[in-house]
Amino acid sequence: MILLTARYDQHISGTRGLGLFLLPGQLSDGKPNQFKLRRLKQKIGTRSMATAEIDFEAALAYPMGEMAQGINLVMENVLHLSRIFNAFSVLGMARRAYQIAYYYAVNRAAFQHKIINYPLVKETLAHIKAENTALLASIFHMVHVQDELDANPHQEHAKTQQLLLRTLANINKYFTAKRTVENVHHCLDILAGNGTIESFSSLPRLLRDCIVCENWEGTHFTLWMQTLRDINKFQVDELFLAHLLQLLNQVKDSCQHKLALQENIVVLAEKIKIMKRVSPEEQSLQIQGIIEKMAILHSALTLVLELQVGNPPEAKKGALDLFMQRHINKNCYPYTNYIGLLNTILAIN
Repeated sequence: MILLTARYDQHISGTRGLGLFLLPGQLSDGKPNQFKLRRLKQKIGTRSMATAEIDFEAALAYPMGEMAQGINLVMENVLHLSRIFNAFSVLGMARRAYQIAYYYAVNRAAFQHKIINYPLVKETLAHIKAENTALLASIFHMVHVQDELDANPHQEHAKTQQLLLRTLANINKYFTAKRTVENVHHCLDILAGNGTIESFSSLPRLLRDCIVCENWEGTHFTLWMQTLRDINKFQVDELFLAHLLQLLNQVKDSCQHKLALQENIVVLAEKIKIMKRVSPEEQSLQIQGIIEKMAILHSALTLVLELQVGNPPEAKKGALDLFMQRHINKNCYPYTNYIGLLNTILAIN
C-alpha cells in the first residue's frame, strides 16, 4: 500500500490542489494496480528501505478525508508522526553505535591498557550515553503528550496541544538527528581504522543511515523555519515556555539542578523576545540557537522528572549531571571527581 499526495484538480495550483490518497498494491481481483517502478535510487543510506521513481497510470486510489484538506492531513498526521518516528529511529541508531563502541573499548588493548581506561575514551562514551539518555526522556515525554491528546481529541485545549506537539516534534526531530550523526561518528572514532571497515561492524551503515534520517521529513533549515513561522504566527514560544514552567513546577526543590534550569528558562525567554524585534532575515539566523536551547531544556527537565520516579540507577543520575554540565552549566567543573562521574555513567567499577 502506498500513501501519497496527488493533484486532484489541475485548475488549483500549489499545495491547495493536493489531495491525500491510499493506493493498494493489488486490486480486488488480485491483479497488480496500475503503477510501475521506473528505477530505484542509489542512496547514501537506509538502503533496506527502497526509494524509487514510480509511474502511476490509471491506478486505483482512495481519497483519505476531504481532498481539499490533503496537505493539512499530511502535515498534521503523516509528516508529524514521521518526525516523531524519526527521533526514535536515530536514537536507536545512537544506542546501537554506543554499544558497539563501548564493548570494543572494553576489550581492545593499546599500550598494555584496555582503551576504556583512557580518560578521552571514557569522556567520549559518557557524553554519548548522557545525551542519548536525556534525548530519550524528551521524546518519551513527547509521545506521552501525544497519547493524552489522541485519547481526548475534542478536549477544550486540543488546538493548543496540537501546536505544542508540532513544536516538540520539530525540535526533537532536528536535535536528535543532529546529535546522533555526531555521536555515531564519535563511536566510529573509538574503533579507529576498524570503524571504517564495512565487514567489521555496523557502524559505517549506522552513520550513513542516520545522515539520511537527518535530512528525511524535513531538513534542518525546514524545521528551523517552520518553528520560526509558528512562533511569529501562533506564538508557540509562549506555549513552549509555559510547558517548560509546568515541568519545572514538578521538579522537587531538593533537586540540585532546579535553579539552573529556572535561570536558563528565563534566558531562553529573553532571547526569543530579542529575536522577535529584529528583521525576518536576522530571525532566520538566530532561530537555530534558540531551537537548540529549547531542545536541551526540555531534555534536561524531562530527565529530571524521570529520575524522581522509583529508584533510578546511579548511571542515569550521572547522565543528567554530565548533560547539565555540558549543555547548561557550560565551562563549569562542579565535580571534584570528574573521572568518577564518567565511571559512574559507564558503570565502570
